[in-house]
Amino acid sequence: MKTPRQELLSSVPDGVLVADSVTDISAASAGTVAVTGSHGAAASGRFAVSIGVSAAVFNDAGGGFESAGLRALCELEAACVPAAVVAHTSARIGDGRDTFESGIVSARNDAAKALGVGVGMSCASAATLLTRSTATGTKTAGAKFHDSRFSIGDHLVATLDSASQIEPSLLNHVVVTGSHGGLVGNSPTRALKHPVRFAAFNDAGVGKENAGISRLSPLDDQGISAVAVSSSSAEIGSGLSTLEQGIVSSVNEFARAEGAVPGMALIDLIEALSAAPNA
Repeated sequence: MKTPRQELLSSVPDGVLVADSVTDISAASAGTVAVTGSHGAAASGRFAVSIGVSAAVFNDAGGGFESAGLRALCELEAACVPAAVVAHTSARIGDGRDTFESGIVSARNDAAKALGVGVGMSCASAATLLTRSTATGTKTAGAKFHDSRFSIGDHLVATLDSASQIEPSLLNHVVVTGSHGGLVGNSPTRALKHPVRFAAFNDAGVGKENAGISRLSPLDDQGISAVAVSSSSAEIGSGLSTLEQGIVSSVNEFARAEGAVPGMALIDLIEALSAAPNA
């Protein structure tokens, strides 16, 4: 049975689940082909394997630093699950609908290749082929995303692989994520789950219609300083890499007022922030 989200789409094959984020999918969807707007980093791959999907599609986030945006392909290949990524220039990252309707496959793993999925193929065609998968995934338990808490100067800092990990207790924290800077489902209400002191994302190669940085402006409306780091400077899907290696590529107005400018090392920016929120 198709979900209400799927009914918005044309010709979604039976057995295919379209989701704006892989974290929107639960283990109840085990055995389906998950077409997601998520980046194709290792963290996304681990999450998909833990659910037990039969196949998955992600956004390549421009490949980025050490091809981090493609690592989900290896994670799923190791579990014998077919997977593909679509070009970040062909579909808006964070938008499952656009992934399915407009995405063009830019890479796939060997399991997907064996089912006939090819580079240059439409996502819709690839999804149809992936429904032939007999993989069941592994439904693994345990941590899929990393979460570290510490101090930098006067700041409480949380490094999270996924913005989905943000919780109310992080209100006064500087939060550095491995997530893309795109609006999930193209919805301003999903810019952040909960307010924080400052937020950093990966720009995912920016991509189609600047989707990779589309969270920044809505966070201005919420009074939250936010930046994105270049996908070529840090591994997408890794909060620690964002912090330690990220070079700021885009800033919102609240962050600019705090001295953030493109070209800064993210860790230097955090150290320079006033201790008072948005002072």
